[in-house]
Amino acid sequence: MIRYGKQYHARFNEPDEKRLYEQEKLLFDATELISKLMERENISRSALAERLGKSKAYVTQVLRGQANMTLRTLADLMHAMGYSIKLAASHPQRASWSYACPWQPSMPTTIYRTAAASSKFPFTSPATGQGDNGCNEGVAA
Repeated sequence: MIRYGKQYHARFNEPDEKRLYEQEKLLFDATELISKLMERENISRSALAERLGKSKAYVTQVLRGQANMTLRTLADLMHAMGYSIKLAASHPQRASWSYACPWQPSMPTTIYRTAAASSKFPFTSPATGQGDNGCNEGVAA
């Protein structure tokens, strides 16, 4: 088990340090998700670059955190793999999540296949037991 000193804990409790940590965590989570989906779908960096109309070097830079990962970049990468992404936020003192589709009361998934790809990889919501394409619009399996 790694033990951290008092200076580390004191520094981590500073608001700016927490903000920077959350930024890096989000970038790490996004690039890890992209990498895992690439592996699941058997998509190479070269193939993803071709789908994006970018170079393999660009894809590598994005996945290593060396290129700016904007929401547009994330959406483009996901779309090129046949996925869509949904945003959610949590508050440290609350157990619930707030989702980016407020017009839909219940959205149990974070990542979902697009309708065109859902017949190949259908998703069944654990909350409803029905097909779900991200904002609870049923998708035929």
